[in-house]
Amino acid sequence: MSLVDKGASFIRLVGYVSDANLREVSWNQRVLEKISKKYNLKHGQAVVFCNVAKDRFRLVSSFYGLPVLILPPIDPADRISLFLKISLFLKQFQRAMDVVLALGKEIHVAQKRLDKRKKAAKKAITNRRK
Repeated sequence: MSLVDKGASFIRLVGYVSDANLREVSWNQRVLEKISKKYNLKHGQAVVFCNVAKDRFRLVSSFYGLPVLILPPIDPADRISLFLKISLFLKQFQRAMDVVLALGKEIHVAQKRLDKRKKAAKKAITNRRK
Protein backbone atom coordinates (compact mmCIF):
# COMPACT_ATOMS: atom_id res chain seq x y z
CA MET A 1 0.00 0.00 0.00
CA SER A 2 1.42 3.39 -0.98
CA LEU A 3 1.26 6.67 0.92
CA VAL A 4 -1.33 7.94 -1.54
CA ASP A 5 -3.61 5.01 -0.74
CA LYS A 6 -3.45 5.89 2.97
CA GLY A 7 -4.53 9.46 2.28
CA ALA A 8 -1.14 10.89 3.25
CA SER A 9 0.78 13.29 1.06
CA PHE A 10 4.45 13.56 0.29
CA ILE A 11 4.43 17.28 1.05
CA ARG A 12 3.06 18.88 4.19
CA LEU A 13 2.42 22.62 3.91
CA VAL A 14 3.66 24.52 6.95
CA GLY A 15 3.36 28.10 5.74
CA TYR A 16 1.63 30.38 3.26
CA VAL A 17 2.97 33.75 2.07
CA SER A 18 0.47 35.90 0.18
CA ASP A 19 1.43 38.83 -2.08
CA ALA A 20 5.02 37.58 -2.39
CA ASN A 21 7.47 38.94 -4.93
CA LEU A 22 8.14 35.66 -6.74
CA ARG A 23 11.31 37.06 -8.32
CA GLU A 24 12.80 36.79 -4.84
CA VAL A 25 11.84 33.10 -4.58
CA SER A 26 14.37 31.71 -7.03
CA TRP A 27 16.44 28.64 -7.89
CA ASN A 28 19.45 30.17 -6.13
CA GLN A 29 20.54 27.66 -3.50
CA ARG A 30 21.36 30.38 -0.97
CA VAL A 31 17.85 31.81 -1.32
CA LEU A 32 16.31 28.36 -0.87
CA GLU A 33 18.48 27.62 2.18
CA LYS A 34 17.56 30.99 3.71
CA ILE A 35 13.84 30.25 3.29
CA SER A 36 14.34 26.72 4.61
CA LYS A 37 16.06 28.04 7.73
CA LYS A 38 13.51 30.82 8.23
CA TYR A 39 10.62 28.33 8.26
CA ASN A 40 12.70 25.53 9.86
CA LEU A 41 11.65 23.11 7.11
CA LYS A 42 11.95 19.42 7.86
CA HIS A 43 11.83 16.56 5.32
CA GLY A 44 8.61 16.74 3.31
CA GLN A 45 7.55 20.17 4.55
CA ALA A 46 6.92 23.13 2.24
CA VAL A 47 6.04 26.82 2.28
CA VAL A 48 3.69 28.21 -0.39
CA PHE A 49 4.39 31.62 -1.92
CA CYS A 50 1.68 33.33 -4.00
CA ASN A 51 2.08 36.51 -6.06
CA VAL A 52 0.02 39.71 -5.78
CA ALA A 53 -1.98 38.94 -8.95
CA LYS A 54 -3.01 35.59 -7.41
CA ASP A 55 -2.14 33.65 -10.55
CA ARG A 56 1.22 32.02 -9.72
CA PHE A 57 2.60 29.84 -6.94
CA ARG A 58 6.07 28.82 -5.80
CA LEU A 59 6.72 26.18 -3.19
CA VAL A 60 9.96 25.82 -1.28
CA SER A 61 10.22 22.33 0.13
CA SER A 62 12.83 20.28 1.92
CA PHE A 63 13.72 16.72 0.98
CA TYR A 64 16.31 15.00 3.16
CA GLY A 65 17.69 18.38 4.21
CA LEU A 66 17.98 19.77 0.66
CA PRO A 67 15.74 22.79 -0.01
CA VAL A 68 14.13 22.72 -3.47
CA LEU A 69 11.91 25.02 -5.51
CA ILE A 70 8.67 23.63 -6.93
CA LEU A 71 6.92 25.52 -9.74
CA PRO A 72 3.34 24.47 -10.49
CA PRO A 73 2.61 24.91 -14.22
CA ILE A 74 0.54 27.82 -15.49
CA ASP A 75 -1.53 28.25 -18.61
CA PRO A 76 -1.38 31.94 -19.67
CA ALA A 77 -4.80 31.67 -21.31
CA ASP A 78 -6.48 30.31 -18.20
CA ARG A 79 -4.48 31.62 -15.25
CA ILE A 80 -7.28 32.28 -12.77
CA SER A 81 -8.98 28.92 -13.19
CA LEU A 82 -5.59 27.20 -13.00
CA PHE A 83 -4.90 29.19 -9.81
CA LEU A 84 -8.16 27.84 -8.45
CA LYS A 85 -7.23 24.28 -9.41
CA ILE A 86 -3.77 24.59 -7.83
CA SER A 87 -5.28 26.10 -4.66
CA LEU A 88 -7.69 23.21 -4.36
CA PHE A 89 -4.86 20.75 -5.01
CA LEU A 90 -2.61 22.35 -2.39
CA LYS A 91 -5.45 22.49 0.14
CA GLN A 92 -5.59 18.69 0.28
CA PHE A 93 -1.95 18.57 1.48
CA GLN A 94 -2.56 20.46 4.67
CA ARG A 95 -4.75 20.12 7.68
CA ALA A 96 -3.22 23.01 9.68
CA MET A 97 -5.97 25.58 10.05
CA ASP A 98 -3.94 28.72 9.24
CA VAL A 99 -2.82 27.42 5.83
CA VAL A 100 -6.23 25.89 5.05
CA LEU A 101 -7.97 29.16 5.91
CA ALA A 102 -5.54 31.18 3.76
CA LEU A 103 -5.98 28.82 0.81
CA GLY A 104 -9.75 28.74 1.36
CA LYS A 105 -9.86 32.53 1.10
CA GLU A 106 -7.73 32.45 -2.07
CA ILE A 107 -10.00 29.77 -3.57
CA HIS A 108 -13.08 31.89 -2.84
CA VAL A 109 -11.53 35.03 -4.38
CA ALA A 110 -10.32 33.13 -7.45
CA GLN A 111 -13.75 31.57 -7.96
CA LYS A 112 -15.40 35.00 -7.78
CA ARG A 113 -12.89 36.42 -10.30
CA LEU A 114 -13.46 33.48 -12.63
CA ASP A 115 -17.26 33.85 -12.41
CA LYS A 116 -16.94 37.58 -13.10
CA ARG A 117 -14.81 36.92 -16.21
CA LYS A 118 -17.27 34.31 -17.50
CA LYS A 119 -20.16 36.74 -17.01
CA ALA A 120 -18.26 39.51 -18.85
CA ALA A 121 -17.39 37.12 -21.71
CA LYS A 122 -21.03 36.03 -22.01
CA LYS A 123 -22.15 39.67 -22.04
CA ALA A 124 -19.59 40.52 -24.74
CA ILE A 125 -20.86 37.66 -26.94
CA THR A 126 -24.46 38.81 -26.46
CA ASN A 127 -23.53 42.40 -27.39
CA ARG A 128 -21.75 41.26 -30.57
CA ARG A 129 -24.87 39.46 -31.78
CA LYS A 130 -26.98 42.62 -31.55
